[in-house]
Amino acid sequence: TLAWVDRQGREEPLVGLEPGAYANPRVSPDSTRVALDVPGVNNRDTWIWNVPRKSLTKLTDGPTEDILPLWSPDGGRVFFASNRTGTFDVYSQAADGATSARVEYSGPGVQFPNSFTPDGKRLLIYEEFKDLVVLTLGQPKLEPLLSTEFDERLGQVSPDGNWVAYESNETGDKVEVFIRPLSDVSARREKISIDGGRFPLWGPKGSDELYY
Repeated sequence: TLAWVDRQGREEPLVGLEPGAYANPRVSPDSTRVALDVPGVNNRDTWIWNVPRKSLTKLTDGPTEDILPLWSPDGGRVFFASNRTGTFDVYSQAADGATSARVEYSGPGVQFPNSFTPDGKRLLIYEEFKDLVVLTLGQPKLEPLLSTEFDERLGQVSPDGNWVAYESNETGDKVEVFIRPLSDVSARREKISIDGGRFPLWGPKGSDELYY
């Protein structure tokens, strides 16, 4: 069951949305829609839940995996990973489904979209199940951001564009949440979680909060 949760821990289920095997919910910038992974018979697709209308609409279609939805900063497009060519690449599609999906980046190995910079021009990508890289939209190549012998994933750029939060196994057997300056990740590293942490997500601009 998908639900809103307030700061006191009170849960309010999304009215009209039946319980189901939903994954990776992402709320649109205007808070009126939620993008979801929804499994089918042999695959997963990206769906959109319209909060005011209480309607669930299938965005992607086909026999392949279309997963990990991510809203563009203006809410006009949904980015996702798809293996429709045999390996996971980055695609996007108009959020209203008016046009078909287009390839944003296709390369060797696997790439999963993680988060945007505030200006919407650059996209943080989790590559090859171990590294964080940056794609400048419209450009054909990826720029390395964090590449070590450890697994750095779920990179989230802060609303002011100054920091990147991510999870990593670099301290040993437990995954922890870290932050680094986005402009120079080698300049500083702060461990945020204590005794394990996962799934970092920044609060709204001006809140200076990080959830995990």
